[in-house]
Amino acid sequence: MQQIKRVVLITGSNKGLGFGLVEDILSKSSQQFRVIMTARDQQRGEQAFQKIKAKYPEEEVDFHLLDIEDDQSRESIVKYISEKYGKIDILVNNAAYLLTHDLFSQPEGYQPSVETAKKTFSINLFGTIQMTQEIVPFLTDDGKILQISSRAGQISRQPQQTQQLLNNTEAFTVQKITELAEDFYKQCENKIQPKDQRWSFSAYEVSKCLLNAFIRHVGLSLIKQNQSMYSITPGWVKTDMGTSNAPRTVEEGNDTSYYLISSVPFGRNDQLNCKFIADRNVIDW
Repeated sequence: MQQIKRVVLITGSNKGLGFGLVEDILSKSSQQFRVIMTARDQQRGEQAFQKIKAKYPEEEVDFHLLDIEDDQSRESIVKYISEKYGKIDILVNNAAYLLTHDLFSQPEGYQPSVETAKKTFSINLFGTIQMTQEIVPFLTDDGKILQISSRAGQISRQPQQTQQLLNNTEAFTVQKITELAEDFYKQCENKIQPKDQRWSFSAYEVSKCLLNAFIRHVGLSLIKQNQSMYSITPGWVKTDMGTSNAPRTVEEGNDTSYYLISSVPFGRNDQLNCKFIADRNVIDW
């Protein structure tokens, strides 16, 4: 009897970590999984898909356009999943945005503009949250959600008063996260002194910090009893986003994600669920 393959949807998988994870799955576990690749640009997505098909001609992989910032684009892929698969087993929210100097080589006195903050949050935070919320009804009852985050999002990088606020789980909702994002935008509007800052001076750091807060405080109420959600830091990886200065290869950066996909059993894992994971171990968020 032929084994029914689990379906993995990976956002932002036309390059970098996402593309590498597609390769990991198809080269190491194609007997267990089939993959849906996505990209926000049709041409680049098709080129990546054809590259995968040429390298793995016998494996089951599809491509669908997906811009997680766009309501209609998310609606389109949900419809595609519903009609072609009915359900998926794993969502990997990998799509992300980083303006290089917002994290690396910040000039003296740097503060992100409101435009930079909103663009970063639109993908890294709100697009990711909305993608998660819209996929949950189409996730199998023992399914997994992998949220690709970053050590840059650890709350220890935020001012002390903000750390205390983020550690307070009472009444923490998506609306609360939206209010905190608006507060960061206000900080970006005016030049302030470090002593007056409520957030770090990096839109990327704050976007990932609030994503981690969402996973930790809201994630458990969003998923079903036997589903799991994981927050993963791949480390500093050699990609377009991470730059060539990064010490890790794509395969090294994807090790924890691939482990959670292929080796951690489906169903609720209380030791890892809604936790922040690096190198296969839970770390402080």
